Amino acid sequence: MSDVKSYEQNTGSSLCAGTILRGRYRVEKTLGQGGFGITYSALDTKNNQRVAVKELFPSRCVMRSEDLRTIRVHPDQDGTFRHLRESFEKEARVLIDLQNLEGVVRLMHVFSENNTVYYVMELLEGETLIQRLKREGAMRWEQLAPILKTILKALEQIHAVGLIHRDISPDNIFLTKHGARLIDFGSVRHYQGETHLTAMVKKNFAPWEQFLTGGHQGPWTDVYALAVTAYYALSGQLPPPAMERKLDDKLVPLDLLCPGLPREICAAIHYGMMVLPERRFQNVQQFRKALKLEERILVPNPPRGGLICLRGNYAGRAWYLQRDSMLRIGRNMDCDICYPVGYPGISRTQCTIYHTRDGRYIIKDDNSRYGTRLISPGKTVALKPGVWYAAEGAHIVFGAQEEYVLMR
Repeated sequence: MSDVKSYEQNTGSSLCAGTILRGRYRVEKTLGQGGFGITYSALDTKNNQRVAVKELFPSRCVMRSEDLRTIRVHPDQDGTFRHLRESFEKEARVLIDLQNLEGVVRLMHVFSENNTVYYVMELLEGETLIQRLKREGAMRWEQLAPILKTILKALEQIHAVGLIHRDISPDNIFLTKHGARLIDFGSVRHYQGETHLTAMVKKNFAPWEQFLTGGHQGPWTDVYALAVTAYYALSGQLPPPAMERKLDDKLVPLDLLCPGLPREICAAIHYGMMVLPERRFQNVQQFRKALKLEERILVPNPPRGGLICLRGNYAGRAWYLQRDSMLRIGRNMDCDICYPVGYPGISRTQCTIYHTRDGRYIIKDDNSRYGTRLISPGKTVALKPGVWYAAEGAHIVFGAQEEYVLMR
């Protein structure tokens, strides 16, 4: 698809095919290359097993020596390389601690050689999400949902031990025939008790707080990056960077880019992409629930009702509402019936409908700017903000032409 752009850059000098590392790993070919490292496919001659080997090779501060193996650090870059080496080794230790987590690449061996550091991982057969998008174009929700479910589960376990990934993007999600894997843990940090996390950004995928040295980062930081990844995978378009959105948010609503996508999915992704961290989902459990990716438990269906839009933006659509549950209407991303940004006559929080345990309906206006009315034969009631009204037998009307009717 032409509008899916690559943001990867290849730099540096790879080891030659046939190079033997640690006396057992024979390099086959280069799999990927970035500003900080090179990844190779290799054969573990001891176990006759194909593996992936990642080499620390920060191209801006090192070069390959004449022997085509050893790296040399530029004279003025010793401190930088030492810091990167410590970070690289720390990444390996993080992966060792996460070995048993589903959806995380498996680490096998860490060693030093050629004046740098290597670690050996399982060789994943497949491609990254960005490669899939470049080849096939934007995904349908049915294709993306199982990928998100696996990554969210992995993140939940990572966050549970006090870590955040901080570099989630389509090039760090690997797709295999057995499911998705989260890769590249070079930016992982502890967030519990930390007060000065470094600024670490991948322009379009990093949230506002990652542009700030000392920004308050946590699970919500990974939520933003994964939400942007979902937005990009479904639409094929990158949103503006968070720094630009903070000043003037020109984000194109996902429902305009993907008209067939369920509104609740659009709303959940937008809510995960809120610029200010306190406004978005605070953890991946909330995000997963909003995306309706929770594990389903088969239980008897309780009695349910709902409402139908008779005229207006959602004319002909129906929403079911179990007893003892609420449904919110408005323009906020967390509303159950979410109207487009700037839709005329609808407030950010318009009204809330409650289906009681005994099957009645009551409604209140949520301090809307334009008001909410109940219309029944021969009678119209303008709701006072914050006051609950019985809604049986009446139509709900607000905005220029929005009209709903309740159903049993």
